[in-house]
Amino acid sequence: RAEGRALDPVTAAREELQRTDEAKLRPAPLVDGHDLIRLGVPKGSIYKEILQQLEEHQLEESITTREEALAFVRRLTGGA
Repeated sequence: RAEGRALDPVTAAREELQRTDEAKLRPAPLVDGHDLIRLGVPKGSIYKEILQQLEEHQLEESITTREEALAFVRRLTGGA
């Protein structure tokens, strides 16, 4: 800071969040429920589980493309 004062941790975190790209915090899903239907995944609570896992992988950047996401679903469901 120009004044030479240290920021308290909460203020520092808030300012960092404001600088962080929203798309990075909450990226658009690479696949959705319609894709799971097309892949033959049986309807049910598994959809929520799969989509949550995909979101976690996106946030960790271990899955970054639609193709990787679809391959992940196929592996997870045994090819559905």
